Order: sequence, then C-alpha cells, then structure tokens
Amino acid sequence: MPGENRTEHKTKHKKRKVQRNKTVDLLVFLLLLILVTTFFIPLKDYFAAKMLNFATVSEGVLEDKIAAEGIIIYDSKVVQASGGGEWRPIVAEGERVADGALVGYLVSGGSKKPVYAGAPGAVSYQIDGLERVLTPSQADSVDLDKILGLLDETEHSSQNQESSQEEAVLGAGKGLFKIIDNLSDVYFLVRIKDPNKSVALEPEQRIRIRLPEGQQQKEDNPTGAVEVIDSRLSATVVSVNQRADGVQILFKIKRNDIVLSGERKMTVDILLDSIKGNIVPNKAIFYDQAGKPYVYVVKRSRLAIAEVEVVGTIDDMSVIEGLAVGTAVVTNPSLAKENQKVYFK
Repeated sequence: MPGENRTEHKTKHKKRKVQRNKTVDLLVFLLLLILVTTFFIPLKDYFAAKMLNFATVSEGVLEDKIAAEGIIIYDSKVVQASGGGEWRPIVAEGERVADGALVGYLVSGGSKKPVYAGAPGAVSYQIDGLERVLTPSQADSVDLDKILGLLDETEHSSQNQESSQEEAVLGAGKGLFKIIDNLSDVYFLVRIKDPNKSVALEPEQRIRIRLPEGQQQKEDNPTGAVEVIDSRLSATVVSVNQRADGVQILFKIKRNDIVLSGERKMTVDILLDSIKGNIVPNKAIFYDQAGKPYVYVVKRSRLAIAEVEVVGTIDDMSVIEGLAVGTAVVTNPSLAKENQKVYFK
C-alpha cells in the first residue's frame, strides 16, 4: 500500500541518518584523539621541561672555612721620647730597620735630636699600650674579649686625635714608635662564636689562614714592583679552649710578615678543609637504592642519566668526577626523566 511504502521509506531514512551520525561522531572522536596526541601531550611535556632547573659543571675549589676575629701577638719594644718636642719620623710604617738605625728626630726650638732604633725589626707607630701585656709568653692566658674592648677604645681615641696639631708635640716618656721582632714567632688568638660550625682542631695541627684583602703577603720582584705572592699563612694550632661563648684558638704563625703593618685586630678565614675539582650543586645529585650517585645531563637536547663519583662535599656543593667542565646538569632531578626533551630557559 502507498501508505506502508512511505512508512518503510521513513524508517530506512532514519536508520541511515543514525548510522551517518555515529560515523561522524567516530570521526570527530578520532580527530580529537589525534589533536590531543599531536598537540596536548607535547605541550604537557614542554611545560614539564620548562620546570627543570639547570647548573653548569665548573672547575674550582670548595673551602670549609670559618671567619674569625682575633688579635695578633708579637714581641715588640716601645721607644719613648727622652724629652719634649715635635716628632718627625723618616721611616715608613712597617719598614724593617737594623739595630741603631735612624728612625726620626725630636725637634724642639732650634735643636734637632736624632732617635734611633734600639733593636732590629719592623717599625710601627701604632702604639696601643698593650705591648707589655700581649707577648708570646702570655698568649694563652689573654682575655680576648677584654683586649678587643680596649683596642676599640684606643682606636676611637686615636681617630679623635689624629688631625690634632698638638698631638705632634710630645713630652718626655711619650711613646714614639715600637720595634716589632719580625724574626720570632707570631701568635694569632681568635674566638669562634658560630654555634653551627664544628671546630675539630688539635694542638700541633697545621692549617691555613687566609688574610683579608690588603693584608696579604707581599714581596719586591726584580722589576721593583710590589706584588702579592700569597694570601694564606701557614699556622700551627697551639691550644683549643672550649668556652661557654665559643671556642678560643691560639695559632702560631711562622710566616710573620703579617706583623709589619703593626695591626692588632684582624679578621681572617680559617681554612679547615679545601677540595679542588669539578663542582656541582648537591641538589643535582640523586642516588639509586644501592647508594650510587647519578645526575641528569643534557645530550642532544634530551636528558640522559650519568653516573658520577662524589669526591667530597662542603656545605651545598660537591666536587665530582665523571663529568667535564661545562656540562649542563638538572638541579631538580625529581622532575626529570630519561630521554626527556629539553627546552632551555
């Protein structure tokens, strides 16, 4: 019947439409899957890679050091004015002189009286009044805090009088200069007050002390120029005294050109240990279950795992073997994976 033909036609058309819609949905799903695979996953990897941090292997020296303030203790003799007058020195601070050398003149009225060195050594005009107290024989019994306080007072007083014209006019018994015995041993007494720093030093132990800038060892070269030859001094531990407020250490210094400046107070770096080699941050190193150390390195824009040997660690850096200088390493390896593509920041 005609009516039945139309009904059958509509049913068939509806089935074809449903089938066509399923095909379109499947094609759309496949297209989205392709788009996600092509773009979203690489984009996810890209952002993951951008979260990586890097450091470069560098060559250098790691130092386990402590900054310490202390005082220099040496043998010295003060030369005093025999009468009144104006003091006119002709020898520079720190200059070495022989016994009996002319150091300057006391000028009073029309007279000009020469003043000579009473012993060989280095001339210093920095008289602090502690020359009889701060001697090598008494070095181990010095109250460091008290001496530092006295030196601060003396320094403040000297600064106030430095530009005074009256200061050049002296009376009898006034200290003119001191001669420092630069051939005898010099001692350096320091206090370590860092509670987070352990100091494992023993008497007779040899270590290095680095001087601050401007106080390095110096010598004249053949051209006449003065150049720095070393900023470190070899020191021997004399005593280590544990106190409630820190550790007090007395060092004996053989290379004693340090005394030529006449300085008493000095801040130095005590070098407890040093390691030379190729350096990376500790956070770049990760370990397997057996305890072997590894790092992630960059090879052809991808990450690779490299085994290394840790030579030594000081603070947050390590000296390693197994990687060349200039190699890029990942410093947050927990976010890295092998063969991961790298996009440098």
